[in-house]
Amino acid sequence: MEGHQSQESRKLQIVAELLRLAEVDPLVSGDYLERMRREGITVTSLLSSFVAQGYMLHGSAIQVPVLLPNPGDDDHEAKKRVTGVYSTDNPDIALFKATVANNQLAAAYESYTMGWYTEKFPHPEHNYIQFYATVPIDSARRIGFVYVLSKDNFHKLDDGEYVNEGPVRPILILPVEPNDFAGEFKVTKLGS
Repeated sequence: MEGHQSQESRKLQIVAELLRLAEVDPLVSGDYLERMRREGITVTSLLSSFVAQGYMLHGSAIQVPVLLPNPGDDDHEAKKRVTGVYSTDNPDIALFKATVANNQLAAAYESYTMGWYTEKFPHPEHNYIQFYATVPIDSARRIGFVYVLSKDNFHKLDDGEYVNEGPVRPILILPVEPNDFAGEFKVTKLGS
């Protein structure tokens, strides 16, 4: 059928177009992303296409022209306290970090825990990532940004987590909405 294009080839076309547009301005317009969503292409699948081409992702509540090194936010493991720019090769993690506001939860609750864990099985198709919190997060959902980054100078800390100890200029900045995060989420009670 002439003119018909698979979603996969359309995603690759969008990736190429966004990289071309990023040479002028790295911020992707919300209108562009809305047109893409109407075509049935999710932000998660678009980010997966970037990862498949060798890019890294970083999720944040704020939009900045350059990502500056910060201390890691995981107090449980010393190796994650490296000062640097953190990135991931998992779109759900980037979207989670972009669309859930830690500062709003900290203001509302004296104590809480939030994060994710992965389950790996002998058959990779059964692997999954589970996001969790010890408090409801609905009030902390917000619009955020996912940065598409070059892999240059990032080193692996853990599954899905990389760090670059210097400043990083993003290739692309995508404004994302809470509905773009489609990860499995559950509220858990700790210490019960």
